Amino acid sequence: MKGLSSIGIALLSGLPLGVWAHGGASADAKDTANRIASDRPTHMVRVKHHGASGVRTRFLSAPARRFHRVIQEAAERYKVDAALLHAVIAVESAYNPRAVSPKGARGLMQLMPAIARHYGCTDPYDPEQNIRAGARHLGVLLRRFKRDLSLALAAYNAGEPAVISRGNTIPPYPETLLYVPKVLEHYQRLRPESMAAQ
Repeated sequence: MKGLSSIGIALLSGLPLGVWAHGGASADAKDTANRIASDRPTHMVRVKHHGASGVRTRFLSAPARRFHRVIQEAAERYKVDAALLHAVIAVESAYNPRAVSPKGARGLMQLMPAIARHYGCTDPYDPEQNIRAGARHLGVLLRRFKRDLSLALAAYNAGEPAVISRGNTIPPYPETLLYVPKVLEHYQRLRPESMAAQ
């Protein structure tokens, strides 16, 4: 499939790589996701998260650099790779702290109101509160799913029950099937070269 990075088929075992905007996806992207959802293999090569590390900052956009210090601090505090936080934010909100999804997710890490409250985020539009709550939530998901990035990201996107109810597999939702590889592609690009080669 066009646009697959080096992590593509080898790591994701056939999941599509596409663009999924919060307002919806193109008809082609939806068709691809639906086709993959019905045809994808029942197993996937697992991608593991190994905790906090650095970021290849030369690949950060100007908006990303604006929030890098807060992202780095949250990464260290909650033991989540800063490159992974950047990847989630890039896909979730494109670094727009005022972003709101059609489902009501808000801010840089697109926190749903209940998740924001659970992690003490009183203002989801405040970048520091949003990043800290999102990093903490992602850290919880990584531990819950034994550091399996694909499952943690699927749970971040679709909710934990959707992953757990399917026996700890990625749910066949078109948005989630596009979301996971998109975040992983950003993550692979942003990880330090020494780690990206692993």
